[in-house]
Amino acid sequence: MTPSTQANTLPQDLEKNTSASFDGLKPTSTLRRVGLYALSRIFTISITIVIGIFFTIIVANKGGGVDASVAATLQGQAARQAWLLRSQLSFADRQVFADEIFTELAADAGLNDPFLPKHLRWTWNALRLELGDAIYTQIRSTFVRPQERAGIKEIILSRFPNTLALVGLADLLVFVIGIPLSLYLSRNYGGWFDKLVNLLSPLSSVPSWVHGILLILIFAVTFQLLPPGGMIELPRPDTQQGIILSRLEHMILPTLAIFLSLLFQLVYTWRNYFMIYSNEDYVELAVAQGLSTRNIQNKYILRPAMPFVLTSFALTLVSFWQMATALEVVFNWDGIGKLYIISLPNYWGEQMFPGEVGLTIGIVVIFAYLLGLVVLLLDVAYALVDPRIRLGGQQQRLRPTRARRRKIKVKPLTAILGLLALVLLAGMSPAAPSAARDFFASLLPILLTLAVAAVVIGGGVYLFFWLSGQPWKKGRGKKSESFELLPRKSDSKFFSVLREMMRYRSAVAGMIILTVMIAGSIYAVVRYPYREVGVNWYTNRFENSTYVPRTAYPGWVNFFRKNDFPETIIVSSKENPEIKSVKYTDSGNPDYTFTFEFDYPYGGFPTEATLFFDVNYVQKEPFATFVWTTPDGREFNLKNAAISKNERYILVDNLDKRQLADHQISYTVQENENLGNPLLYGLFQNPEIPEPEAVQGTYTLEVKVLGFDPETEVDIEMVILGQIYG
Repeated sequence: MTPSTQANTLPQDLEKNTSASFDGLKPTSTLRRVGLYALSRIFTISITIVIGIFFTIIVANKGGGVDASVAATLQGQAARQAWLLRSQLSFADRQVFADEIFTELAADAGLNDPFLPKHLRWTWNALRLELGDAIYTQIRSTFVRPQERAGIKEIILSRFPNTLALVGLADLLVFVIGIPLSLYLSRNYGGWFDKLVNLLSPLSSVPSWVHGILLILIFAVTFQLLPPGGMIELPRPDTQQGIILSRLEHMILPTLAIFLSLLFQLVYTWRNYFMIYSNEDYVELAVAQGLSTRNIQNKYILRPAMPFVLTSFALTLVSFWQMATALEVVFNWDGIGKLYIISLPNYWGEQMFPGEVGLTIGIVVIFAYLLGLVVLLLDVAYALVDPRIRLGGQQQRLRPTRARRRKIKVKPLTAILGLLALVLLAGMSPAAPSAARDFFASLLPILLTLAVAAVVIGGGVYLFFWLSGQPWKKGRGKKSESFELLPRKSDSKFFSVLREMMRYRSAVAGMIILTVMIAGSIYAVVRYPYREVGVNWYTNRFENSTYVPRTAYPGWVNFFRKNDFPETIIVSSKENPEIKSVKYTDSGNPDYTFTFEFDYPYGGFPTEATLFFDVNYVQKEPFATFVWTTPDGREFNLKNAAISKNERYILVDNLDKRQLADHQISYTVQENENLGNPLLYGLFQNPEIPEPEAVQGTYTLEVKVLGFDPETEVDIEMVILGQIYG
């Protein structure tokens, strides 16, 4: 046989030998090995999920959130049982009966169990989504339909298909369109279409919710072709076909946002994989043999590259669930992403919402299941598409070898740090005395600060020596000076990977930045707990003046805006005595008049308007009247009030809504739920236009205070909080 004939028959022989070798395998044994491998992976993934959920329960129950959720569910069950006996027991007897039932249910549910058994029980309940009922009215009224039970499991499972439909459709489009497009680009490398895709690939670095906002501005606001959000048009269509068409119409923009945020990056990555395999010798030989393009792509390019394609696609799916939460909020899509955001502690309403902890944990469990499922499918797909992976069998043998014993050397600094960590964990554990917990809690921020400082200083010194080219330490013996920071342990993968990363200055700088950010995040959470900060902010605002808006943009935002956000306006009679005048009645009692005039050059609206009184009197509280005057001469008479010491007078709480109608304020402004406070908007609203827009100019607030004691003294501070701070 000549060399050319041998070369011509090589692909056919290779294909025959490959098919023969696969035909020799028994399907039953292959399926059995795949099944056993899948079971082993299911076991390991399940253990990982259980451990992760257990620690999630411990963190979530640090403030008693899980206990409160369980207790609220048990109290509801006890109240329902007591209500069934309303004809036999009086109200007081029903209360006693409900308390007894609650005590029994709490004992059965393990609410009073020790730390470890209780949290293991909560973990088991969380894995089954048996987390009780929703506690707060905000969640019940928003996410519980009239025919539904207010159970957390029912709420999550009723919204999960909505998220799955949205994300699943987008991912299917990305996979179906991305694979053929990547193969086409790999065949036409350097063409105009390939350059266009490379130019558009940075779009995938933009989060999907940003794409969503841009799509809403283009297709919903500008051209008004598609709905800006929601899941179905209102009023609801009468026919099933109309409901399906309306649902598909509302899915276009969010699906397109997900598609744009994923497609170009994946296509760029897959195209590079296909180009690598397109240059292999066996592909060139197959082309020389005249095999069809379809056959070459499927057998010699797509099949060997499929493990890499599946890996990148699976990792994208895992990371995308984090961005889907914000996307659902932008499009008002009724899925578990939006549900997760709303269940967290927030300041979106008029007061702080402490968070629905049980609902948050349930959604975290769903995300954990999705992550585990993606990893499992990826492992099984690897075993099916990658011939290099063997799942066991007679051809694979492992010889047991005796591991060499090595002496473990513990450095003094490592021992001290480990001992300190154990002492901190023991001191902050629930079993430790309260005094010890308080002491170590106060000590932890100091240690974290020192750790952050050590990382920053050490990283700076490290970069200095590296960038300057000076040696970090001298080599031993006659070796030349070298830059050695990590021990060279050939049997340690961690140190080998870390040592490889430290060859690149950008990787070292990134590691230092990440370390500082992680340490700072831990310090912020430990030093300033979210719930404690919220409670302090909410309670302190009743004790003194509040100068910081609850939800405010940074001050530099106005540099990039054509129409500035309103700034905070503060006027005090102590600092501006000219706004205060006093007259005395015939009985010698003071009659104060405060005239607050301020210029308001903004088209937007403030977030709060409050008067803080500093009053001193002997016996009787002084009496105050309030008149608000707009730049166009309209007057609003606020409710009169008796002023006590350190009185806090909120303007919108003392404005009669009927006055808005008297001044012809648009009904759209009065009933718009998206406005922070419609009554406050009414004090600034331009009555000539239906849309929300403030009247610009000079506003006046006149406050008259009549004292009933000659010794009465009054000072007022007016605080109008804007939309920016700093």
